[in-house]
Amino acid sequence: MRAVVADDDRATAAIVMNLLTKSNLEVVVAHDGNAAWELLTTPPAPALAIIDWMMPGVDGLELCRRIKKEPSLAGTHVILLTAKNGQSDVVAALGAGADDYVVKPFKFEELRTRVLVGIRIATLQERMATNVAELQAAQQSSASPATVDAAAQARRGWLKLAKDGVTRSTRYRRSLGGLVQAAEEVVDSAAVPVPDLKREPKPEEPSESEP
Repeated sequence: MRAVVADDDRATAAIVMNLLTKSNLEVVVAHDGNAAWELLTTPPAPALAIIDWMMPGVDGLELCRRIKKEPSLAGTHVILLTAKNGQSDVVAALGAGADDYVVKPFKFEELRTRVLVGIRIATLQERMATNVAELQAAQQSSASPATVDAAAQARRGWLKLAKDGVTRSTRYRRSLGGLVQAAEEVVDSAAVPVPDLKREPKPEEPSESEP
């Protein structure tokens, strides 16, 4: 997995990069918003992005908005680092497209927990994409394109609900572990093949009361 770190504070960037590297991610670092956007849009799309709110050039909030609008970055889990901790700031961050936020100065263990959650979410999305691809391949010869597309969209919808649940946990301070576990169960259940909608239904057995 690839991760992008964007922070003009080089000490903070080094801490975050070290944490991600220890989590076996390929990490690239930018120290301003313009360079960060170039890294974000360079294939392959990053699974994780940790972005500082206040940076030269494009700030973190605008980067979140751009990520949210860019289809190729739909699967990127975004953590916003910020010294802003007011309720309106949190609402603005989540509304701009951040999946999570960490207030500076942060505790290392808190950041580590948030990063691990982000990695798990990114892994879930990869698994979901694999499930959808396998479903499409399995049903391509027998099901109509509309059926395959509907099934794929349903699975993407379930993952979005699961990911939104994790996002809401940051807003309401609920258990991250429990919500991510629930998300994993959603993905596992979505891996079950859907019934063949083209199969003819079995005729009903006549009841004993019928002549």
